[in-house]
Amino acid sequence: MAAGVIASSLTEIFITKSIHTGIFPDEWKEARVSPVYKNGAKHDPSNYRPISVIPTVSKIFEKIMFDQLNKYFNDYNLLTTCKSGFRSLHGTVTALLEATNSWSVNIDNGLINGVVLIDLKKPLILLTIR
Repeated sequence: MAAGVIASSLTEIFITKSIHTGIFPDEWKEARVSPVYKNGAKHDPSNYRPISVIPTVSKIFEKIMFDQLNKYFNDYNLLTTCKSGFRSLHGTVTALLEATNSWSVNIDNGLINGVVLIDLKKPLILLTIR
């Protein structure tokens, strides 16, 4: 209901103040982060995931920019077919089907497939020995 009242003001802020100047206000970058328990021992910080709540104005601006950039990239065919994230009709299943299809073609042509799989569920801890 308020769209008609605030649309012109937001348009002015988005276009004149942010897009033309290249400045994204610091206030729009601030998020309220709350830890949400996943599973396991409740005293272990790695068993929590952060939920960030960002300002609504920031979400609106992000959606407008995403829609415009996405349209531009799709209109000019600038994204590789291997890119599946944040694209409509593309996702994990699409990427998996494409990968298994490529592997099958390689096998049919007598080639060898090399695959590296990484589990990113838990943070990787690197140790440095001095």
